[in-house]
Amino acid sequence: MKIPKYTTGHQKSKRSKKSVETYKNYIFKVLKQVSPDPDISSKAMEIMKNFINHMFEKHAHEFSTLARGTIKMVLPVELDKHDAIEGTMAVSKFKRS
Repeated sequence: MKIPKYTTGHQKSKRSKKSVETYKNYIFKVLKQVSPDPDISSKAMEIMKNFINHMFEKHAHEFSTLARGTIKMVLPVELDKHDAIEGTMAVSKFKRS
């Protein structure tokens, strides 16, 4: 007879690994368009992945700055302050997860 285990409710949460986009397939597709015999080392592929991720981060930062400026121009002052606080909290929560 099995005795069920009781827990105190403090179970460890299972977090899934963050998916990391490698862009490997896309880089090969572009290389095929440029060169008939595409060949790239793993080191070069890693450099390309880092470059693309860096560019995405730069664009995301620029877009968030533009969105903040647009909100300041469109919304009244009180709503603007509230939205800025909520937006900052949402971004920090996203970065933590």
